[in-house]
Amino acid sequence: MLLATALLIVGLLLVVYSADRLVLPRLFFAEPLASRR
Repeated sequence: MLLATALLIVGLLLVVYSADRLVLPRLFFAEPLASRR
């Protein structure tokens, strides 16, 4: 039971980490492009 909970927490952390890695660069690249226009 404890192992399943640990795996679930690790999975959620990986999802959040990958989401941050994908979303943050888009936000940082979108702002300069918008300011250039």
